[in-house]
Amino acid sequence: MVYNTVSTESVVSRIIRNCKLQDATYADDIYEWINEAVDQLLIRWRLPRTYKKIDITDHVEALPCELVVLDAVVYNGQRLRLGEGILDNKAYPLQPLKKDITTYFSDTTSPEWVNQQDYSILRGLDLTAVDTINTIDFYNIEPGYIKTSFETGSIWIFYKIRKTDKYGLPLIPDIEAAKEGIFYYVAGKLLFSGLKLPNPDVTIGYCDERSSILLKKAKSTIKSMSMEEKESQLQMWNNLIPPQGYYSQFFINAEQPKITG
Repeated sequence: MVYNTVSTESVVSRIIRNCKLQDATYADDIYEWINEAVDQLLIRWRLPRTYKKIDITDHVEALPCELVVLDAVVYNGQRLRLGEGILDNKAYPLQPLKKDITTYFSDTTSPEWVNQQDYSILRGLDLTAVDTINTIDFYNIEPGYIKTSFETGSIWIFYKIRKTDKYGLPLIPDIEAAKEGIFYYVAGKLLFSGLKLPNPDVTIGYCDERSSILLKKAKSTIKSMSMEEKESQLQMWNNLIPPQGYYSQFFINAEQPKITG
């Protein structure tokens, strides 16, 4: 579990210092290589969540540039389903599926994690109505765009983004293994580009091996659950256990057991 992030400036300064760079010739390349290394650390379920209102015109509208994972689309207070195919003649409409997305609002006290734009409008949305799926209309995704079965209308999209610093560069998990792994990844690229590092024993193969090991270690740390998350998962598993006599009493008193203490 990672609780904090740092700017890419901390890694850039480490690269400049350890590689003894004397000019800015490789500056643009370094930032691009850092992005490549961060992509290897991308843990989709750890990304911040946000939402946005989109107005559809002529069945299509552009998606936000910062979108990484699209989790849900809401239209007229209902979940909008993903189209089944190119035609999608709706001969066999999907059955409503219970899917609570109110957890998106668990972080509303933190403006850093929740998009505050139109938040007052969204607070008025009856989220209890979002438990059902609109079985008539649908949407499809093309690179950079969302297309809907209806010509015009407003939708809310719930999605995950990659946090960036003031320069628009991705924030890096505040883990030493991640920062050191990114350094070795960039160092290997610098060697491949013809730059000579201060230590002649540091080869491209050595840098690739070190970056691979360190980035995997950092990724494992990011994926690990906190104690709160472990307790929440245990609660979920425990609630799946039927109470004593559940079947013999023909499902009477079917309340699931709860963890106490």
